[in-house]
Amino acid sequence: MKKYLFLAGIQVMSALGLSAQTTSSNVPLQLLGTRSWIRVDMKDNQPNISGAKVFWAKTNKKPKTANAILAEGVKRYYIQQVEPETTYYIWVESATGKSMANGKVYTSKRWQLDNTELDEERKNPSSRAVPVGMEVYWQDEFNDQLLNRNKWTTNYFSSLNYLNAKSKDEMLHDRLPQPAYTLNGSAINLYVNDTIPKRIFTAGGNQKISSIQTYDWKSNENLLDNSKGGYFEVKT
Repeated sequence: MKKYLFLAGIQVMSALGLSAQTTSSNVPLQLLGTRSWIRVDMKDNQPNISGAKVFWAKTNKKPKTANAILAEGVKRYYIQQVEPETTYYIWVESATGKSMANGKVYTSKRWQLDNTELDEERKNPSSRAVPVGMEVYWQDEFNDQLLNRNKWTTNYFSSLNYLNAKSKDEMLHDRLPQPAYTLNGSAINLYVNDTIPKRIFTAGGNQKISSIQTYDWKSNENLLDNSKGGYFEVKT
């Protein structure tokens, strides 16, 4: 049996403005840094990065060899396994070695509403359903190729699980069962069936859980500002 959850845009509304949460850059690269990845785009009216060489470093000294060479057709690139709260310098060159763009980005652990999300919010009818006098404070259009770990954790847990010694030990040592999901550029699909996730959530139980949520039990971190939005959990 399969269960599908399609979530195209979760929103928390606030009367606060958007400007403080919007990122912009004056360099040809449009960069977004999160605790687990950096998104690299060329700005509008610039050539795309198909076939380009990408370099990155934690100092303003370009490596001698490219960290990645992009396949044809690639217009966006994700630098993964980055260190959180760290400044990264990024250079993009053509296949022939001509400099195309460069910039720097900070891998903040705080979520941000960036221009890509705001554009999607304006285009998506469900995302525009904002009551009069209120504005979007937090949302995720799930339009990235990777889950934004500044907004979501995949380590599902609850107060009931805390009473289970084995589950608590798994939580404390990063061994919790992980959800089965895909991202298609406009939604997240969470799956539960006979084969995925690979195991039931607790030994002796009968539940498989695919869940993402905005609270991390291990770090006691609420990824969403509790004074404005509280806690979200998406589960199937």
